[in-house]
Amino acid sequence: MLADAVRLQQVFWNVLKNAVKFTADCGRIDVRAFTVQGRRRVRIEVSDSGIGMTSDELSRAFDAFAQGDHATSGATHRFGGVGLGLSISRMLVEQHGGTISATSEGRGKGSTFAIELPLATGVRLPVDVAPDQMETAKSGATSMERGRVLLVEDHAATRSALAALLRRRRFNVVTAASAAEARALAERGEMRLIISDIGLPDASGYDLMKEVRDRFGLRGIALTGYGTEEDVERSREAGFEAHLTKPVTVQALDRALASMEGSGESTEAQ
Repeated sequence: MLADAVRLQQVFWNVLKNAVKFTADCGRIDVRAFTVQGRRRVRIEVSDSGIGMTSDELSRAFDAFAQGDHATSGATHRFGGVGLGLSISRMLVEQHGGTISATSEGRGKGSTFAIELPLATGVRLPVDVAPDQMETAKSGATSMERGRVLLVEDHAATRSALAALLRRRRFNVVTAASAAEARALAERGEMRLIISDIGLPDASGYDLMKEVRDRFGLRGIALTGYGTEEDVERSREAGFEAHLTKPVTVQALDRALASMEGSGESTEAQ
């Protein structure tokens, strides 16, 4: 295969850890790899005898921040997590020209995750163009259509997943892992919007929002694990126009972005 070994190791590790997490101590996990005749692809299957998945869970297994029903029905901390591993795995597999899917016969009947990737024979890449540069080139034509977004999040996996979601929505995304990095980036060029975690390692997201609003006129969306009325009000006082509570759903993110675009258009019209 022609692939990024480190990234594919991350994919397989995510899928294996997922199987281990949902399989009891005396359960079984099988890994099979074989070529798919006539399609020039290799297929890797990871099957477990664990808790299985419902049809609804299967439909959202690879959504960012998605969690199964077990995560909200009084289950133990063992089934915790923010629901990013499989979403990141899908993104990486698709960047390699492959697919990832999940099947299950239902609750208590285990699950199977299948990854298919193209074989290397016959693959041709343009001279001096790396795969990641090809991806950037393909998305470049539309990435500026909705403006530049500054994403501030200190958790690397969350930052990567959110950045991918925003780029799919035609935003030009720049990322920062701290308030200091965010300030430096905001000073370099025009930003349309900031999406910032509240609990940053070197400052409060509230203070960062006040600063970039006053200095650069940025509008913002708060990203936090707290969603009480007091938390929402504090975000508004800091200058955030929307408040997203983790785990964030794709639908909630889209609503927040749409509401800001709508309010922005009406403000300009006035």
